[in-house]
Amino acid sequence: MDTTDKPKIKIKAVGDTVSGIVYVTEKGSYLIDVNFRGYNDKHPDCSTMDLHACCPNEPDGEPDYRLKSERFIVVDEF
Repeated sequence: MDTTDKPKIKIKAVGDTVSGIVYVTEKGSYLIDVNFRGYNDKHPDCSTMDLHACCPNEPDGEPDYRLKSERFIVVDEF
């Protein structure tokens, strides 16, 4: 099973910092898009994003490990 067969992980924007746009998952994990591109109608599958895990109390710090952006989908509400 490749990543295209798995259900998408829902994320929603919660703010932005000098390091990128901050998102949170339904489970409360924080992510940061260091490309500053965010979700848009041209790329609803997050393919232009460069998502990394991040610490919720210090999102401006060094981004953590990189994530496969195609596994996520941006939503307005959970």
